[in-house]
Amino acid sequence: MPQDLRWPLAIVLVLLAACGAEARKSGGTQPTDEDDAGAGGGGAGLGGKAGGSGGANGAAGQAGGGQGGQTGTGGGTGGGGGAAGSAGTSGIADAGADKPPSGEAGVPTPVGQFAVVTNRYDNLRTGSNPNEKILTVAKVGAPDAFGLLFSRQYDGNPYGQPLFVPGLMIKGAVHNVVFIVTSTNNVYAFDADDPAAVMPLWTRQLAPPADVKTDGATVKGNGHTICLDMFPFVGITSTPVIDVAKNRMYVVSKEGKVDMPYFNKLHAIDLLTGAETPGSPVTMDASVPGTGAGAVNGMVKLDGWKHMVRPGLLLHKGALYIGVGSHCDDNPYHGWVLSYDPDTLKLNSAFNTSPNGIRGAVWQSGVGLAANDNGIYFTTGNGDSTPDGKALSLSVVRLNANNTLGDWFTPSNVVSLNSGDQDLTGGVLLIPNSNNLVASGKECVIYLMNQLNMTHFNAKDAITQEVAVPKGTLPEIHNLTYWNSRLYVWPDNTGLRVYVYANGKLGNTPAATYDGRMPGHPGGTLVVSSNGETPGTGILWAAVTTNGDSWHSIARGGLVALDAMNPTMPLWDSTINSTRDNLGNLAKFSPPTVANGKVYVNSFATANASSPAFLRVYGLLK
Repeated sequence: MPQDLRWPLAIVLVLLAACGAEARKSGGTQPTDEDDAGAGGGGAGLGGKAGGSGGANGAAGQAGGGQGGQTGTGGGTGGGGGAAGSAGTSGIADAGADKPPSGEAGVPTPVGQFAVVTNRYDNLRTGSNPNEKILTVAKVGAPDAFGLLFSRQYDGNPYGQPLFVPGLMIKGAVHNVVFIVTSTNNVYAFDADDPAAVMPLWTRQLAPPADVKTDGATVKGNGHTICLDMFPFVGITSTPVIDVAKNRMYVVSKEGKVDMPYFNKLHAIDLLTGAETPGSPVTMDASVPGTGAGAVNGMVKLDGWKHMVRPGLLLHKGALYIGVGSHCDDNPYHGWVLSYDPDTLKLNSAFNTSPNGIRGAVWQSGVGLAANDNGIYFTTGNGDSTPDGKALSLSVVRLNANNTLGDWFTPSNVVSLNSGDQDLTGGVLLIPNSNNLVASGKECVIYLMNQLNMTHFNAKDAITQEVAVPKGTLPEIHNLTYWNSRLYVWPDNTGLRVYVYANGKLGNTPAATYDGRMPGHPGGTLVVSSNGETPGTGILWAAVTTNGDSWHSIARGGLVALDAMNPTMPLWDSTINSTRDNLGNLAKFSPPTVANGKVYVNSFATANASSPAFLRVYGLLK
């Protein structure tokens, strides 16, 4: 039976009625499957009373803290375990690891399992999970050995990456949990392993989604747009971030009615129940001094309709950072980075990329802001730029921990890039165990530079290296992935390109290519899973379009697996046995999540979220 039909019709109708179309009109917050009793308690720890030995995520018992976590994706030595509390919490290596990662108190997790708590696996945004001990090149590539295990259905399109936390005590039982957020402002917590567990462990609609009309070519104002891929409503459009130590998820919703005020709201919800925590939500309301577009009385204000949160949220050094771009280029808008206190949800500070100009959106194709001890990094879209850094469109930017400008790079051909709408779309990837970073965009050029000497603007670029990626028709780079001294990139309408990183530089030409697929927009959305650098364990996973492209439209999609060390032919492709392994429609910019032997991939609804969307769960069939 096709996976989409596994749920009996009655169950589907009940679920959709509970969290679907009627909820969008009601204006009410949807209840969880259980009441909120015990919210925030977290239940008893999994470890034995004598104190467990910490594994990769530092699980421990009541009597003692976990041992140090293993080396994180960003390199460096694992942090020491946090002190165990009476509930059996323990040290857990920061899955959003900075350089070096630090041990923090966290929810108890089964030894050897791996949590995915942030976009692209870590705060370096490498797109790599080096803790996958089940899936190997041989197993995935064996005949009829890997495929679709089961599907989960939900309401609204999932723009964020699935997140995964093992070992959560929910409803009196321990579950590995996968979390999904959607454009209808719904958050779902599903059992990550049991094919029979079709109903969510809990689900909550944070608010009715924002209404959208596609008559923006002739009608101006709040709720009117020309974009055809986020209507008739829009809600959560970014990847949340999870603090396992506090059992909290941070997520941004959008709400509003046509021709009325619109609001972006920051929520802190309980990981075990979905309940709002005290003080949540707060409206994202910020302003900075400036004379730029839309300024009133010398102040530039964040407009709830014209601005949208697309990048994954970032937790870093005790602060929560949120990048903000535009809603379908509806002028006037600006790029913003907002810093919040994650405990109180109080706004610490606001950074604006063009306070005396216009545009400079921070959207990054959904890639989260990157961070390590050197600062917070991001890229911007088209708009105004000035050599003195007071306007930072089409730039790679470093902020200090206090959210002030630390450094930047603006390409010498910025005028040409701006006239051609050539945004820097790929975000920033901080190369592990180094002070280098890479960034990219629609021009299909990879910029490599020193994180602490980004060189600002020069008539001739002074950064370490620029690599022009061989390209097809209308190419754009929307994400970069790094593993084992290799940088992977798959632009629109172009094949996969792999560059070796050695002695502080990339090779000027690809070390490996795969041209068997040349997907339309947005190219390949890539991640790597591996057991460290163990030979035969590195697998490159790519979510791609299989027909057409998803630029302002819905397109069919597929999942492809390749040997990360020799990616010249697929190990497996979801389109080969499409009856069993069908992905459905591509979820644009949503990376696959690989954890604990399974690959979790979002897929969009057929018609702009007016029909159900699906989570596809792939794994070993035998």
